[in-house]
Amino acid sequence: MESGFAALLGDGTIESYRGIGGIWACEIGEDSIAARNNMIDKGVVCRGIGQALAFCPPLIISDSEIGTIFDTLSEVLEAR
Repeated sequence: MESGFAALLGDGTIESYRGIGGIWACEIGEDSIAARNNMIDKGVVCRGIGQALAFCPPLIISDSEIGTIFDTLSEVLEAR
């Protein structure tokens, strides 16, 4: 998860990120509810908390599924 968030931070898509183990969040710089709703519409479950999106994927998540999280997150945040 960290490498995906680092890439989004590096290209300016997110403002910051934090996490450990299976619990991660990123700051998007605006209210997160619309982004959360768009993520859910695209099949990725996350929580909107203030200006952050929080992710707690299952411990059995595959690398492919992690890739889907970040592809979808990038798509949603670039469309705003």
